[in-house]
Amino acid sequence: MLRKFLESYRSPLAPYANYILEISEKYGLDWRLLTGISGNESLFGRVIPYESHNAWGWGIHSRGSLKFSSWEEGIEKVAQGLKKNYIDIGLTNIDLIMTKYAPVSVANGYPWS
Repeated sequence: MLRKFLESYRSPLAPYANYILEISEKYGLDWRLLTGISGNESLFGRVIPYESHNAWGWGIHSRGSLKFSSWEEGIEKVAQGLKKNYIDIGLTNIDLIMTKYAPVSVANGYPWS
């Protein structure tokens, strides 16, 4: 199901659909969180900094862009970061997560979600 969804967007993440599900389960995340963020940040990985494997806008700011060596590394690191830096401190739904992940969007009336 997830693979077909990502394929419908010609996402480079489509071959990693099962890995997204596996890693989401490993960190106790809803798989839709990783997928949804990638959709909002990069059209499911289609618009990203060159060779960054960073579909989530993770560590991308005016001082530079965080790059991952592979899609697998990106999926794992972002899931790990969401668990540690968001879920574990009580930011457990998208509205709460946004206050830290995309505070400018919150200030501008939630155009990100």
